Amino acid sequence: MSKAVRKQLLGAMEELQRANQMVGKNVGGTQQEQVYELLVECQECAIAIGNQIEQLYGEGTQSVSGLERYCEMIYQMTQHLENIITCKELYALAENMLKKIRVDMENDIPNRTEAVFLPYKASMWDSLESVWKAADKDLDCDAYVIPIPYYDKDPDGSFREEHYEGELYPKNVPITRFDNYDFGMRRPDIIFIHNPYDDANFVTSVHPFFYAKNLKKFTDRLVYIPYFILDEAMTKDRDAIKPFCITSGVIHASKVVVQSQDMRQIYIEIMTEAAGENTRRYWEQKILGVGSPKLDKLFATKKEDLEISNEWLERIEKADGSWKNIVFYNTGVTALLKYDEQILAKMQDVFRVFREQKDNVTLLWRPHPLIKATLETMRPQLLVKYENIVEQYKAEGWGIYDDSADMNRAVALSDAYYGDGSSIVELFLKAGKDVMLQNPYLIYEKPIKDCLWSLDFAIDGACIWFVPFWYNLLCCYNVRDGKIETMMELPEANHLWALYNKIVKVDSRIILIPNNATKLCIYDTAIQNWKTFEIEESKGQQDLFCAYGIWNEVLYLFPQSYPYIVKLDLSTYKLEHMKMREGKGVQKESCTVASKIYFLPRHTNHVLIYDMDDHSIIEKEVGDSKDEYFTICNVKPNQFYLSNQNGDIIVWDEVSGEITKHNNSIEDFAVDNGKVSYYGVLNNSVFDEKYVYFVPGAANKALKIDRETNEIEEMYLDNNLHNVKKELYANIPMYSKVKFRDGQMYGFDMGDKKFFYIDCEKQQRYEYTIEMDDTWKDKADEWYDVHGKYTNICRGEYGTYYLHLYQMLRKITRENISMENMLKEEVGQAIYERCK
Repeated sequence: MSKAVRKQLLGAMEELQRANQMVGKNVGGTQQEQVYELLVECQECAIAIGNQIEQLYGEGTQSVSGLERYCEMIYQMTQHLENIITCKELYALAENMLKKIRVDMENDIPNRTEAVFLPYKASMWDSLESVWKAADKDLDCDAYVIPIPYYDKDPDGSFREEHYEGELYPKNVPITRFDNYDFGMRRPDIIFIHNPYDDANFVTSVHPFFYAKNLKKFTDRLVYIPYFILDEAMTKDRDAIKPFCITSGVIHASKVVVQSQDMRQIYIEIMTEAAGENTRRYWEQKILGVGSPKLDKLFATKKEDLEISNEWLERIEKADGSWKNIVFYNTGVTALLKYDEQILAKMQDVFRVFREQKDNVTLLWRPHPLIKATLETMRPQLLVKYENIVEQYKAEGWGIYDDSADMNRAVALSDAYYGDGSSIVELFLKAGKDVMLQNPYLIYEKPIKDCLWSLDFAIDGACIWFVPFWYNLLCCYNVRDGKIETMMELPEANHLWALYNKIVKVDSRIILIPNNATKLCIYDTAIQNWKTFEIEESKGQQDLFCAYGIWNEVLYLFPQSYPYIVKLDLSTYKLEHMKMREGKGVQKESCTVASKIYFLPRHTNHVLIYDMDDHSIIEKEVGDSKDEYFTICNVKPNQFYLSNQNGDIIVWDEVSGEITKHNNSIEDFAVDNGKVSYYGVLNNSVFDEKYVYFVPGAANKALKIDRETNEIEEMYLDNNLHNVKKELYANIPMYSKVKFRDGQMYGFDMGDKKFFYIDCEKQQRYEYTIEMDDTWKDKADEWYDVHGKYTNICRGEYGTYYLHLYQMLRKITRENISMENMLKEEVGQAIYERCK
């Protein structure tokens, strides 16, 4: 029984003792009617205390027997109010009796914690289980697991079917029916919940009695532990994480337990922002970054302890009795709502791929348990198609369909994760298993080719020099012959993607500007050797340099995230670091005019001008203060063309200060605002004698402006520019930096995975697919492995085809994943200790 009830009953007993003392003070006085009323109150109070003790602890307790005798004594006093002596003797006996009853109550009512756990879906029990185990083994705690009912909802918010999953919990978990536990009478000391939404979930709802805003009436400690684990990267994205923070569970709980200290901090920041700075201390005390009990469950689940049905074993075992590799395929609710028909097509393609691989790999498909209810409510037109896909998958019998409540069994069995983003991803990452997030728009209709592409390149006659985005290579491709002439491994140990995002050719030297690399590298094509220069303090950093300039045989590298300007004398190879002015993060686009380099501070209408002669920095405001610029190019002396957030073109005369703004009125010009921060509305620009050309970043169209008439037109760049291929990227632009030479525009198309050039006058496009040489395929697989281990993150499936499903399948068949040696966390015990 709860300490709260014990405290309440002992408090009621103290009230009874005080009322009884008032009787003693008034016995023998003139206010007999008042004494009678006090005696009636004492009797009623004693009866109420006795009834509650019997209801909670059963019959036969010493304290209830004493209260019954006390009530008889009170009755006798009411009968002898006229006899003062008898009445005082009875009062003295009653007073001593109450002291004895108080002692009996302290013995009859144990001083124990009562903890109640309120899961609603059995599959989510792992978010509370290890906390319950900690409470259950506490000899001074009574722990109750009370699964609660929940309902599907119609589009109007009304309740539909009721669900109760009390019979689906593990056999070692004693279950109490929700209608057999009186919250008002028992007043548990702690209530643990994992559902934060109350009535705000559009698809399901727990019974309204179990909303957080109601439960807090019955306990002094309501503890909310999320049923999910979020991607830790979300701690850097307030907008993405805000819906998880501002929920009824977080608002009404006494304590909120989140998965890490970083997650705790972002919760505090968001809730403080929502409720006011004066509430910061409140959220700091309320939100705990102890960890997630889901990790306890993960590490406690071992393959050899699992019960595997014969039906599953038929799909898992090979002819020789060994096991195939198992891939956990997760399809979620969010992806279905976002991609509709496209995600159904993706699922069918995934099943086709795994059907082909069924001799070596088993697919374990575990769809989100709320998919059907979600489709019924929010996408009824997709329901029949989805159910047909499910039925076909089951009927074919080559893969496993898992809709059981035991998610951890599936995680323990599986060697890798593939599918939509989910809290389950973090479990696989913690277990050191491979993860790939599916791309709904990537359909494997053709054999996979390891195509090479880059963010930048240098033109050398008929050849282009470039570093592939995903590979640790320097390549030279002959456009005329359609062959790779050079492919060599870089002298760079880092294996992150986008090692070098800018490349420049100076005489016979190919200079590679570090982005995620730790070295500045120069390859001399004449003597075929490397020179490398360590970049100080670069280890672990990304997006080092955004721009470069060359003046008087000196190379200058300008920082994006790096704290210094790096200066390299190309004649002596002397390297220097110069401090960059604080707070001047810049865009990736810039232009160089003689000794000056012009680049763009983020989120302003300013242009920053650095003079490589005297190292001075000038910042100038250009045009409308509401504008933010993303591209800049120098067309003729003192004249610059810039583009803003609307795709408007601004012409700026640096000397006179004259500004001319040409509004973009291209029909259907649109911007994906979610991608602007990565690569701008328009990504870069080039020019010829007639036009200035602007390549799209987050925009859906390429633009050009006539230098004479200032008319803005849509530029021919790609017949398929407006199709879904732009959805194949996360933080990668659709096009590389483009270059202009002899009336032709050159660049890489990341969507088509091709190098291209466009005859701008004829509006004809020529394309070249640059494939990985077969001799490097094994090395590419090795880098794929290192990439995952180095970054310790999940891989996204890209339309660039470097990170693709076949690559992951090759990887998992080469290694054996085990959780035996993983770090065991005791999160549940820590949560219980902090909250009890």
